[in-house]
Amino acid sequence: MEMKTKLKFFSDKELDVVFFALSDKNRRKIISVLLRQNLSLTELANILQITLAGVKKHLKVLIDSKIIKQKKIGKK
Repeated sequence: MEMKTKLKFFSDKELDVVFFALSDKNRRKIISVLLRQNLSLTELANILQITLAGVKKHLKVLIDSKIIKQKKIGKK
């Protein structure tokens, strides 16, 4: 049986960034929660029981690693 796959190759640096982002349990929880529903920063902070500043820090790591995308809704 022949199997064809399309693989995207990543540099060591890109992989390091992704694995670093996934190494934290709060960031993994954010991913898990956001896969089910979109939430505000305040809602994420309440679920994780951390400060808004902590949520923003974790989101920046996830966004910089391209694991999640940011979508701003509401006030400008």
